[in-house]
Parts: sequence; C-alpha cells; structure tokens
Amino acid sequence: MHAELCLKRIIRIEMLMQELTIAEAETIALSILKQVMEEKVTPNNVDIAKVSPSYHLYTPAEVEAVIARL
Repeated sequence: MHAELCLKRIIRIEMLMQELTIAEAETIALSILKQVMEEKVTPNNVDIAKVSPSYHLYTPAEVEAVIARL
C-alpha cells in the first residue's frame, strides 16, 4: 500500500513539474519513501533504477549518494 501511495505522489509531482532533472526526481522519490517506510532508508532496502535513455540499476554507492542528499 505504501509503495502505491508513493507511486501516485511521484506521478502527481511529475505532472506538476514536467522538467525535473534526474537528481531532483531521485531526491523526491527517496524523500517520499523515507516518509512512508518504517525502516531507515538504506542501500540495503531500497533499489533505484532509471530506464531512459537506457536501463541502469544503481549500485549501493549510487543509492547512498542519493540518500546523502536528503
């Protein structure tokens, strides 16, 4: 249920802000997850991937860098 709410929030944000940078989108997505997750957000319990221009699953170090921006 929490993931569904997060996805809906992200979609609404995207619709309002059509020109988000990747970094802004990462920060928004993880800040929403941080609000709704019972556990602390860590590279061990969160995966981030981007699909454009090609698929890339973030490494734990890349996830940690996004978390550090929160």
